Amino acid sequence: MTEDKQNIENEYVINISNSILSNKKLSDSAIVAYIGIRLSTSKHLKSVVINGDILFEHLTKGSSPKKKTIDNLNEGILELIENGLIQVSTKTRSYYILKSNYMINDIKGYTGIRYSEISTIMNDTFKSRISLLRYFCIIVSRFIYVKNIETGFQNKVHADLTQEQIKEYSNVSSRTTIKTYNDKLVEMKLLYIHCFNGMSYNNRNLNNLYGRYENMRSVKDKADYKLGLSTSTLDSSGDNNKTNSNRSLAQIYNNIKKGKDYPTNKKKECYKYILSRNTYFTDMISYPDISDELKKEYSEKICDLSCFSNESFYKESEVIQ
Repeated sequence: MTEDKQNIENEYVINISNSILSNKKLSDSAIVAYIGIRLSTSKHLKSVVINGDILFEHLTKGSSPKKKTIDNLNEGILELIENGLIQVSTKTRSYYILKSNYMINDIKGYTGIRYSEISTIMNDTFKSRISLLRYFCIIVSRFIYVKNIETGFQNKVHADLTQEQIKEYSNVSSRTTIKTYNDKLVEMKLLYIHCFNGMSYNNRNLNNLYGRYENMRSVKDKADYKLGLSTSTLDSSGDNNKTNSNRSLAQIYNNIKKGKDYPTNKKKECYKYILSRNTYFTDMISYPDISDELKKEYSEKICDLSCFSNESFYKESEVIQ
């Protein structure tokens, strides 16, 4: 394990309520104030003292105070109180003391955001960093679980998103702003975005893939699977060697099912490709907002691997039922 990877795995992560994060009635300042409260608290504390200055310090790791941002955080605290999202036991002229049960439980679950990701955004000179932080958290909240076949480890790795979906989920309605935010998060090396530039599958454009920057390899691999989903219906004006290879492997799979034999190395390559393809569709089926129509379509695309059952490389535990 590399030192960078070890640092990532050991890093402090806070869980952010998905219900609060996606609540469009709340301002960006309220969302970031909520994140600051999550950073400043521990379940072992009987009470929590907050104001804009305290939250700013937690959000930025103690960088030089910025009055406008602190004012926004104070406004965000008031908004959270008014909406009943935090419970206050004592109020003074300069701070609030929250009750021990200061926050609601979330039936929609939580999104894990790293302390370094929060401070990277909040310490940047980007003018709209409060809005940018909320946007980043919403993108990460859409990531789906991807299973590593070798280790069995599950982690939130990528999101398959259109701009219309981003508008629906987030506080951003402008395509120009989405592009600005995406470009900034890529520049910060917080996101990696794989663009398909108009490629389509089954008469539908392939959605861009979003992932954390350190998961670039996984996102690129997922993009390769998407490019090889079909032997005949993938449209692209460019020449893509990976796509051609996947088409060839798909054809080999069809021939193996019909009884044709191939060298072991070629059959093993085909098996791994089909297994990866099955994993992709299984991941997509698990996406929380997928329609019944798409779920049925993806389920029908999962391939039977029993034609490889007599091969030494075949592992029943890997086969997706």
